[in-house]
Amino acid sequence: MAQFDMILIDTPPMLTIPDARVMGRLADGVVLVVRAAKTTRDAALASRARLREDGVRVIGTIMNDWNPKRSPSGYYGYYDGYHRYYKKYYGYQGNNSDEGS
Repeated sequence: MAQFDMILIDTPPMLTIPDARVMGRLADGVVLVVRAAKTTRDAALASRARLREDGVRVIGTIMNDWNPKRSPSGYYGYYDGYHRYYKKYYGYQGNNSDEGS
């Protein structure tokens, strides 16, 4: 009789310390956690490649510390440009009351 449906194990960064690769082989699956503006794309891809080489099932990826308002692109960057365009050419104010200009 199992006492738990799921057990999560947090390991050190896998590219510098091999513990994550060893634990990954023992687990049913791995969720790769990356940090916005810290983990490079190359590091994330290398981590995924190493896990696959080890035969580890990668279930998904989580990105920590991402702030969409500081993102140079993406949805919020698109929205901000769209809002500025309509404000400039059509006088549209919208719901963005915190904009200073």
